[in-house]
Amino acid sequence: MLTPHRLFVIRLRHYLIEQYKVWRQALDWTVWLYLLVPGLVIGIGLYREWWIEMPGWAVMVPWTLFPLPFFLYMSMSSLRTFTEEADKLFMLQRPRWLRCLWIYGMLYTGVKDMLVYALGFATILPFLVHILNLSMASLAWSLLFTGLVSILVKLVSHRIVAGRRGARKWLAAAAVTIVSGFIYIATLIAFAHEPMAIAVAALLVLPSLFTLICLRLASGGSFETDVMVEQNARMTSTSLLMIQVATPKPVVQLKRPLLFRHSGRLFRSSDSGTMLAEMRIKAFVRNWNVLFIWIGFMSSSSIALILLPAPAGLIMIAVFMMFGTYWISLHWKVWFEEPFVRQFAWTEKEQYRGKAISRFWMIAPLAAVWSLTVGFILYGIIGSVGIFALVIMLWYGGHRTGMKRVD
Repeated sequence: MLTPHRLFVIRLRHYLIEQYKVWRQALDWTVWLYLLVPGLVIGIGLYREWWIEMPGWAVMVPWTLFPLPFFLYMSMSSLRTFTEEADKLFMLQRPRWLRCLWIYGMLYTGVKDMLVYALGFATILPFLVHILNLSMASLAWSLLFTGLVSILVKLVSHRIVAGRRGARKWLAAAAVTIVSGFIYIATLIAFAHEPMAIAVAALLVLPSLFTLICLRLASGGSFETDVMVEQNARMTSTSLLMIQVATPKPVVQLKRPLLFRHSGRLFRSSDSGTMLAEMRIKAFVRNWNVLFIWIGFMSSSSIALILLPAPAGLIMIAVFMMFGTYWISLHWKVWFEEPFVRQFAWTEKEQYRGKAISRFWMIAPLAAVWSLTVGFILYGIIGSVGIFALVIMLWYGGHRTGMKRVD
């Protein structure tokens, strides 16, 4: 007999199988053999060395700001509702089932986020213990406080999405992000060494959390908003890997884009390959999910370059550029199969030109940020200019060499 609990289990199992297929497509045996296994071995070795002796660069990192990356994750991740479009036909007559699914989704989101936060705390634990001198009690309460605030922020954001539209929705969401971020980060920075203070702060979150849950269950929420939020959260990892294992079902919204609002030309050339490149670049920057992933990759890799020894940063620039090129290639495969793009009879030469030109301009900003970062660490401002010029020249030279093959 089908019950709300069994329906949640079925949908959760289907989601996990779907994610397994996505990651299996991306992480084949070559990735495990050449990247993940060596990286895991090196990472375990470095982690062990951090516990034995702190590296010299660790004292230059502002570890007091350790709550910042956790808040970035909690503000970007979504609340799971496990509500689907087809539920409109059957589930609206069963509001109790929808409430049960929402509760299960909230619990699933809380457990999943706590695992992510625990992994994050464990990764930087040597620095928090040896540099900030935090006790295990402080870290445990900080982890609990982070998990409770994460659920609270998601519930508030979810309620704002359901109640507002347009600019008012974005302004309210920005206000929630700023206020909650300030309270969360300031609390942990100010009371990180006081376990009882963090415990009191965690207990103070509970009444607000309980109130929001009761209001949501009493009102029933917005079915359309639950579906939209669930679809966005469900396709996060698929968008990250750019593989069409599961077909996304976005809510159709006709609106003027924020970037390139008038669809003006980007390049002087008017050949078909250049036009194809323009179409792809505009589609890339107008897709906020993909653009946020691109910005996140640039930020995380830049932080890694800062933490690594300076000479190793030069090698990692090339490694990161290979990763970025691979990801951009996956994006091309997905984007080029869209019906609007496929309706035109593109020749192989035009496809190559469009892919190469767009790839150059989509990787160039990443290469610029990485080279400026490593150059400044090595030789200051002069090093930034020199390494920036060298990396861009090499990237442009490789691009022109590839273009000459089809010209």
